[in-house]
Amino acid sequence: MVSHRALNGDRFLDKFQGHEAILVSYVKSWGPGLDVDAAGIDIAEFKQFLLTGTGPLKDEFMEGLYRAYDLATDRGYEELIAACRDLKYSPDPSGRLPVECFSLKVRTENEAAFNLAYDRCALQKAERFPVFRGQLGRINEDAATATERLQERFRSGQSRQLLDFTKELVVAEPISKSCLSDPHRRLIETMQRLNFGRIENLPIRDGAPVFGPGARFIQKVKIGGDNGPRPEAAFDDFLLKKQTIELIETLTDLGDGMVLAIEVKHGLPFALEIELGNSSEVDACRS
Repeated sequence: MVSHRALNGDRFLDKFQGHEAILVSYVKSWGPGLDVDAAGIDIAEFKQFLLTGTGPLKDEFMEGLYRAYDLATDRGYEELIAACRDLKYSPDPSGRLPVECFSLKVRTENEAAFNLAYDRCALQKAERFPVFRGQLGRINEDAATATERLQERFRSGQSRQLLDFTKELVVAEPISKSCLSDPHRRLIETMQRLNFGRIENLPIRDGAPVFGPGARFIQKVKIGGDNGPRPEAAFDDFLLKKQTIELIETLTDLGDGMVLAIEVKHGLPFALEIELGNSSEVDACRS
């Protein structure tokens, strides 16, 4: 699960006094995925739904709300304004919306602009934590060697104090689409075009998908819903979500094999079915 700011629901939602229509639009955007009558929902009912509401998309609904709250900061507002300007989208011509309302409005009406702002904020935070070596703060170009050296110090008992541990800091960089191989990028783009559906009978060779004639791509069409591709499909590069990273890692660990099915929701991998070749592989999964 992605780490978010601690959500103060009362303080966040109280900013929507006089702007309840934004909450209504956000709830409506989830369609039948929420067990609630979106028409005319007010702030009190919205708060109650957060506590007791149900629906097959409740988790995704909450994730979207958390992400909107993440950008309800001065820095987030700046990135939202810049992203909206880049995509020629004007959600608040008068400039009077509180940042909380502005963030959720963009999340509801233009997910491409919202995701662009969110990724830019994530990159800006990551750039504040480069990899350093030693007390002089020199940039360490070889993170793998630094990590191995730090682990060796732990094994040899040299890192007895917290100060010893903090002398060498290794931080993983965020993973973007451009870092991936062509087959992995094609897999991500295929999921984004499907949005909802399944990928079946996908061979894996050396940890990468092989798009042969036997692979099947099945789109789930929602009656009355938006069945178009994900907004991110129009971007050449963006930060990968945790689910996508886990999928790539799973395929890499698999090496050679067959993926019977990848279930896709909101353009992201939701579940994976892998064919196991023999009983020893089944036993390895159990251990």
